[in-house]
Amino acid sequence: MGKRGPLSEWGVLAKTDETDAQNLADFGKNIQSCLFVAKSEEKKRLYSLLTRSRQLAEMLTAEKNR
Repeated sequence: MGKRGPLSEWGVLAKTDETDAQNLADFGKNIQSCLFVAKSEEKKRLYSLLTRSRQLAEMLTAEKNR
């Protein structure tokens, strides 16, 4: 971090709404975005089984601690 603040490394000496907007626009142009990939039915099923397994483990622990 520079002496004048975190944005001074990019040549920004003051933080204003205009510089914030420009920095966000530049960031948006330069970022490598990834496409949304929907989960397959198999993944959905595995996630639901994993979630249920965790729930049961928590319930078992709660019962043991009664």
